[in-house]
Amino acid sequence: RFVGRQLVRNLVLAVVDRSDHQRPVRIAFEEFHHLISEARGIIIATPVYKAAYTGSLKALLDILPQQAFRNKTLLPLASGGTLAHLLVLDYALKPVLGALGASDILQGVFAVDTQLQFGEGGDLVIEEEIRERLDREIDSLIAKVKAPVLA
Repeated sequence: RFVGRQLVRNLVLAVVDRSDHQRPVRIAFEEFHHLISEARGIIIATPVYKAAYTGSLKALLDILPQQAFRNKTLLPLASGGTLAHLLVLDYALKPVLGALGASDILQGVFAVDTQLQFGEGGDLVIEEEIRERLDREIDSLIAKVKAPVLA
């Protein structure tokens, strides 16, 4: 199962809008926790700014239990303005994922913003090199998720 964009959008909106005394926040967090706990594979994606992943991703990671990513395969993805941000995956994001119990973290893919463009119809156009790396990493994630679970 993949946590969809709509859930994340609703979760973020619920956190921002606390007008109804946090009830939607609690429901959204519970659903988020449940989806993470049931998942065998998780894709973590973030833009990079000033050599750091986003604050909204940090907020989501902060609400997870200490071993939330134990026995899960994670695929980190990031994009940034220059190749200078490439090491964010290895030196900022992966250590946090490890602190949450992840031991099976795939290599991940970093793309420079110019390698990701929006076409005339609003569709995302991904440069061929990045598309090939994404395909390999996603194939690896799928293979690991489909593999039998050893007790």
